[in-house]
Amino acid sequence: MKGVLAALVLLTSFGPTPAVRGESIVPAADRIDDRAAKLALAEQLSLREETRAEARSIYIAWVAAHPADAEAIIALARLETWTGRGAEAVARLELPAPQGTLTPGARAIFAEGFMQAGRLADAARIYDELLAAETSPGAGLLLAAGNARSYAGRPAEALPFYRRAVEAAPADAVARRNLGLALAWTGAGA
Repeated sequence: MKGVLAALVLLTSFGPTPAVRGESIVPAADRIDDRAAKLALAEQLSLREETRAEARSIYIAWVAAHPADAEAIIALARLETWTGRGAEAVARLELPAPQGTLTPGARAIFAEGFMQAGRLADAARIYDELLAAETSPGAGLLLAAGNARSYAGRPAEALPFYRRAVEAAPADAVARRNLGLALAWTGAGA
């Protein structure tokens, strides 16, 4: 706990936007040896767009020194999907260390990485596996499964997922829009 507190003090001492002031928190973070503290610091930095590069540097250094730390690999992969580096996220998650430890959340990150990397069939496969494990999946997961098919040029296959997403969240504008587009593309809405 002491290490986590030190990391949070370090983070807050830089104010809200260290990147704007041209300062880097990474050299100070390098002095933190406590795993929980270092990963907590990287997690906090990853939440703000202007400090995501700093978070990525911390995660990369930690993963390089601890290649079997699946939790850190997954956190880095999640950050990489947030910053449009889907192919890098997939490459990290395909390493042997995290494969046996992928939680449903990590598998969703993996699928998002596949989507960004253009590996839509792989993304659809993972989304199907996640949906099979859910008794009542949320609209977000259903939308993602539909998008994997729609982006691959198969809007007819996306329709059932979009319909279920609208049923799960009738007020979701994105779900309604995607359903409308898929209906228009397939002519099923006419």
